[in-house]
Amino acid sequence: MRLTPTQVDEFAERGLLFIPKLFKAKEMRILKEGFDAAIEQHAEGVQSGVQIAMAPHAKNTIFDLLARHPRLVEPAMQLLGDRVYVHRSKLHAKLPLTREFLPWHQDYKRWHLSDGMPAPRAISAALFLVDVTEFNGPIVFIPGSHREGMLLRSPAGNVDHALEYRHYDIAEETLSRLVQTYGLEAPKGPAGSAVLFDINVAHASGANFTADPRDIFLIAYNSVCNHLLPVASPREDDQASRCFDPIECSADDIFLKSRRFRWTG
Repeated sequence: MRLTPTQVDEFAERGLLFIPKLFKAKEMRILKEGFDAAIEQHAEGVQSGVQIAMAPHAKNTIFDLLARHPRLVEPAMQLLGDRVYVHRSKLHAKLPLTREFLPWHQDYKRWHLSDGMPAPRAISAALFLVDVTEFNGPIVFIPGSHREGMLLRSPAGNVDHALEYRHYDIAEETLSRLVQTYGLEAPKGPAGSAVLFDINVAHASGANFTADPRDIFLIAYNSVCNHLLPVASPREDDQASRCFDPIECSADDIFLKSRRFRWTG
């Protein structure tokens, strides 16, 4: 799947691109079944009102195929101008009726400082497993903020802390200026929609006021030429992969042809 020149320009300017209904309803039924199984068996507790299962692409046939799906991989390669590998993936189930929020942050800051990622030559994708609305905690972006590079954090912050404690990952005065300059945007849409976003774009998410979880698959593709450098205390592979082999894409119609998938972890 190739993005249009207009889409490429939009991503460069805004640091995000919303693609509604990237996957069909039949495909989403298979993906949602795999999501529910993975969360049930491998969720790692709750952070900021979110149940998380790390690296599902390494444990589940469905998410291995999804991580290699051309509708996600090819736009990432097109935007980065290089082959890519999976830096990390995770499942997010934002719990029903939670008041917690995910603080403002940039993905690249943690990956650069903790994991040794040389440059922000990676792209994240968020695939909606359920309909995302204004009521169930959509991801909120500051479009265009990626153009300001890696933002300084408040002296009170610590990027090495778990995310729920990183409330000062970006200084409040910086956030105020960014919001006034660029505004806010929270992409919303039906299950199967996706958001591609630059790893330097500032983002957060709020409360889920509904009685159902908000389920999202998150994956980050890194350029093979931007692979992680050695660091003193590398994180586990499910947090920051050090397998830099370029992805071989699965078939575009893999979820339409195959009749059955099983959890393999």
